[in-house]
Amino acid sequence: MFLNKKRIIYILIFFIAVSLGLVFFIYAYNPVKDLKINYLDVGQGDAVLIQTPYDQNILIDGGDTNAQILQQLPKFMPFWDREIDMIMISHPHDDQTS
Repeated sequence: MFLNKKRIIYILIFFIAVSLGLVFFIYAYNPVKDLKINYLDVGQGDAVLIQTPYDQNILIDGGDTNAQILQQLPKFMPFWDREIDMIMISHPHDDQTS
């Protein structure tokens, strides 16, 4: 018989080993990132950019409407992820909304 029990067991062990090797490879070359908190000078106040280990970008207090935040953000965000996932405003004054 072409596929006997012994050969099937060897094939299963091979595929399990290859699968475990791929999982190890993916986790070894894609380590979990740390939480990053950056304070940005945007004029009258400070803005806070929080980057989570799950690649979420949270901006707190974007500054006034002169858009100084747009000059600061590219320094801390990679070019492939220029999206703000959440914006939080600490208080509704003109110097904190952008």
